[in-house]
Amino acid sequence: MKACKEFYFNEDSTWTIVYQDETKSFVKQLPIEFDYIGISLFLCFVHGAEYVKSCHWSFVEDGAFCPIAQNNKWGFVNSLFQIVIEPNFDFESGFKTTYFNSDGELIPDYTTYGICWKNGKCRVLLNGNEIVLKEKDYFRSNNDCLIEANTNYAYKLKYMDNPTSDKVRNLSTKFYRELPLALQDELFEALNRGIDILDSEPQMTAYLFAFGKMHQAKLNYAFDKLPKEFLEQPEINIIDYGCGLALGTMCYADFLRENGYAQNVKAITLIEPSEICLKRAALHVSKFCPDAEIVTVNKEFDYLADEDIARDEDTPTLHIFSNVLDLDFDLGNFAQVISDNIKGYNQFVCVGPYFNKPSVDHLMDDFAGFFEGKDSFNKIFDKYQLNPEKSWTAHIRCFSVGELEEELTTEVTNEEIENGIKDEYGVVYSRDGKRLLECRNSELREYTIKNGTRVICDSAFSGCESLQQITIPNSVTSIGDDAFSWCESLQQITLPDSVTSIGSNPFGGCHKPTLKSKSSRFIVTEEGLLIDNQLDNIISYVGKAQYVTIPDSVTSIGDEAFWECESLQQITIPDSVTSIGNEAF
Repeated sequence: MKACKEFYFNEDSTWTIVYQDETKSFVKQLPIEFDYIGISLFLCFVHGAEYVKSCHWSFVEDGAFCPIAQNNKWGFVNSLFQIVIEPNFDFESGFKTTYFNSDGELIPDYTTYGICWKNGKCRVLLNGNEIVLKEKDYFRSNNDCLIEANTNYAYKLKYMDNPTSDKVRNLSTKFYRELPLALQDELFEALNRGIDILDSEPQMTAYLFAFGKMHQAKLNYAFDKLPKEFLEQPEINIIDYGCGLALGTMCYADFLRENGYAQNVKAITLIEPSEICLKRAALHVSKFCPDAEIVTVNKEFDYLADEDIARDEDTPTLHIFSNVLDLDFDLGNFAQVISDNIKGYNQFVCVGPYFNKPSVDHLMDDFAGFFEGKDSFNKIFDKYQLNPEKSWTAHIRCFSVGELEEELTTEVTNEEIENGIKDEYGVVYSRDGKRLLECRNSELREYTIKNGTRVICDSAFSGCESLQQITIPNSVTSIGDDAFSWCESLQQITLPDSVTSIGSNPFGGCHKPTLKSKSSRFIVTEEGLLIDNQLDNIISYVGKAQYVTIPDSVTSIGDEAFWECESLQQITIPDSVTSIGNEAF
């Protein structure tokens, strides 16, 4: 749907929607259900004694977000009629205006309802308490990634080799220690023990200097207690709540690297009320996880919506809560929003201080208890227990919700094929439909793999000499060894971005195909080299050139990568290559 500029109700009971490109549409209903919307569904006196409904809103003049009432509560929608904040505010938040006729009599049902924005702010009531909402703070679109750019700090980070959280903290340490002692003390006091929202460059550097090491220690301890089966997942999403400077995500990236886990981070959602912090957090994770999609949510926890949390059901998600669960917000509502929008397997990491105060120390357990998940670790550390040299305290809890899917192998047995399900084209699938086992139709010319298939097994289409075109759905994550070998007629194949694993030379003996890839991990060079960009490994060559130069970024050549490349006469191998697989040529 196109973005709306304004809408209004017509006398013939239709709606006019004027889009931002100045085109119009005339509809019987707006694309969202409501009790009241805009300003503001009342009855208007026209043509003598006839009453008709009237309503309007301009996203340019009245406000970037339009009020909407559902079930006697006010919320707001954007110009795409998407709810950007759930209808939670008291109905009394809006104004109500009544009208009288010339005789001073009340005109029945002639009442205006609505909420007004003024200078980017509006006042609403939440459980009887007045709150001032600011457009820039609470209603940032998730499609607009906030990221710091063109600053001295951004340039320093850009040229940092092999970034670590320690190196990032050192940038803040250098800045902080160069300040006069009086200013250091002033900045530290302004942090209010790390509780207040950071709103300036000096505060961000002071925070990382003062509390960075402590947070790192807690997070690293927690990550070390995560189940091995989660850490060995090939791909995950991350949601970092109250992320601050994204120290939680940075420490996790450090942990994976230091412990030899080859886990790919597909997408990272950063939730943080401070815009300046959020921009720097996005800058940090763009350096630590350069291939990940970054989503920034500039909101406080009380205003999170479903779309801020919802993620891909098939990809396990790591939820990081670093020193945030003891803050002042509606913990129950926060947990409910998360619970309503998580699917598949979710790993929760919660770290925070231990106050030795019953009024506060129960909050992390209350939060975990809401999900009724499976605990993998739960421990309180008093002073000097986490680190004998530091008086840090900690409460660390790790738990999971959902079950990890059993790893699906590309290896296949004759028994599995015999017990599989053959479709009308002669292609055999496992009984659960997740694995494509074998193609038993040598005359097959075109084929679309069924959506929901996760694995294309070893040699699945091997020897299908008539196959010219194959379509792989976005559900496929693994392609096995020799999966399409000797498909001599194959002309075009595209790897979807869902693929995270490719076996040895899946295209051996294919001399015609145009291979394309939508994946950031697996790239295809102009010469036809299929490269695992994460492992810097050549998987296969599907080009027709006589001379090939391997890029300097490559460090290994996989098994059978250039097998049966009859037209190839010369290969230039750079010094960066340190490993060559079996029968590579």
